[in-house]
Amino acid sequence: MKIYLSFPALVIAILTGCHSVEPTPPPKAPIPISMVKVPSRISIPIIVKKEKIQEILEKNIPKTIQGSGTGDYTIDAHLFRHVVHYWYDYKIDRNPLHISLSQDTIKIDTLCNGRMNARWDTVKGSAHIDTSLTLGVNSKIKLMPNYKIKSSTSPILQIRKAEIPVGFRYKHHDVGFTISIRGKLDQELRPKLNEIVRDVDSKLAQVDLRKPVSKAWKDISTTIPLNNDIADAYLQIKPYKLQFSGIKVHKGDLLVNIGLDTYFQGIVGANPGKPTPAPLPNLSSATGKKGLNIALPVYANYRDARTILHKHLANTMFTVKDNVKINIKDVNIYGNGKKVVVKVDFSADVPGQIFDTTGWVFLVGTPVYNPGKNVLSVTNFDYDLNTKNLLVTSADWLLHEPFVRRIQNELHWDYSKKIIQEQKKLNAKISNFKLSKDVKIKGNISSFVVKGIYTATDGIGVNAVFGGQASVLVR
Repeated sequence: MKIYLSFPALVIAILTGCHSVEPTPPPKAPIPISMVKVPSRISIPIIVKKEKIQEILEKNIPKTIQGSGTGDYTIDAHLFRHVVHYWYDYKIDRNPLHISLSQDTIKIDTLCNGRMNARWDTVKGSAHIDTSLTLGVNSKIKLMPNYKIKSSTSPILQIRKAEIPVGFRYKHHDVGFTISIRGKLDQELRPKLNEIVRDVDSKLAQVDLRKPVSKAWKDISTTIPLNNDIADAYLQIKPYKLQFSGIKVHKGDLLVNIGLDTYFQGIVGANPGKPTPAPLPNLSSATGKKGLNIALPVYANYRDARTILHKHLANTMFTVKDNVKINIKDVNIYGNGKKVVVKVDFSADVPGQIFDTTGWVFLVGTPVYNPGKNVLSVTNFDYDLNTKNLLVTSADWLLHEPFVRRIQNELHWDYSKKIIQEQKKLNAKISNFKLSKDVKIKGNISSFVVKGIYTATDGIGVNAVFGGQASVLVR
């Protein structure tokens, strides 16, 4: 059966049957410029060649110590007096110098081995022994705030087996005495060692670490472009403190560890440029351990989410209150401060209306991160206030819980692959990164932790802090 409407009736039907829902959208949030700041401490290993100290000892301690002498021993008996004459000689060879370290002490010494011979008259006899002694220096060292080494050096002289006992019977008397070279060795070697002590302290005082540390301080103040999913992303390095972290022996040389406290901060947006290095601070004593911490946003672009939402939701039909049938036409997503905004374009077949109701609605929610699964999802998801107020008065059939939950179930992002990818990229970047001709960073990332979430106009991300170890090597 055909229904014929007069022109006035048709106009009335059109006017009463056409309806649209068009709430004001929540504003878009700008891209945040900076992420979290987490301090790092990386090391600046400075090598002090052992030759600086060893050459002093090599020059002043003879490779062979030898000498001879004579002496007398008087037998003073009750009825007679007799003088025993004796002769001795020795030859002692020095072994290679040995360097060792204990906390803040440098010890360089050598073991000397040789032979001592002796003979005597009256009742003629002779004897010999293997003799030995240790020569060297012990330096208590301290790195001063002005990057110079201050030392307090003392000599090492330990003489062992330097005596030959003599015993015989003469005119019914037991004669016994000792022929010793201990005093003679001390008299010969002590002045040499005192001179060495003065030279070692003087040489160590000339070691100035300011130049290599200053170069590292200046060159590490930089901004590095990052190749990741964000069009404009940078890693800015800002050092702020230097600390003395101790001295070790490395391949026979002295390794002075300077701890450099700095920020490795990921920045999204415009290139912040190279930071101006602060003046080189005085050195302080090390406190605590920080390691390498790089704060970097790991980003999921909304276009990927739009694709998934469109695939799963577009042209999906819902039957809601009053038998209204809703068809989702398109879905969009963007950030609004700490919230995620989802725009749903729809059409609705409302019983009693000639034409479909069309328009859009906005839903907002709070992103939350599950560290166990590395998954980001959205909670507290519901219509924004403008949309809800409009629906209450004109389209309350859209206030339908299953409709809202269906959209919410599609709002999740798995960051596992993205974080692993970023970790690999960072490792490739800092494993051997040249800051200048003479300075480079050598580091390794081994862990990560998520410190927070941020939303932007084009995507949603987590503030990941990648942890590991790193050194600044100065040529």
